[in-house]
Amino acid sequence: MGAGEVSWNNDKDGCDPKRTVERYRERCGHYPESVYADKLYRMRENRERLRQIRTDEGIRNAVEGKFGLAKRRYGLGWVIAGLVGCSMTAVLIIFLAMNLDRLLNQLFCVVSDGATG
Repeated sequence: MGAGEVSWNNDKDGCDPKRTVERYRERCGHYPESVYADKLYRMRENRERLRQIRTDEGIRNAVEGKFGLAKRRYGLGWVIAGLVGCSMTAVLIIFLAMNLDRLLNQLFCVVSDGATG
């Protein structure tokens, strides 16, 4: 699976990082600058096949943290819509709400700094 793909299967065995990276290259014309993968996917075979691509644990942790925030604060873990389209709509609305919340917080900081300065 890659960016833009969704699977409702909890089984992680279906993911092929090499295929995902190759599809990215076909779509964008170059390899990604880095790949952020769960430790489950960092098997020797995958590391050897993807050795030219840098992995950055810190960025992967930040992404995982955002998903954790989405589950805890915005209800991402409670998405149980019956149809895939409905579930995707719910997920996209949650991420829209997260982005709007972040933008409003930034705007509030700018406005409050301007009022006191």
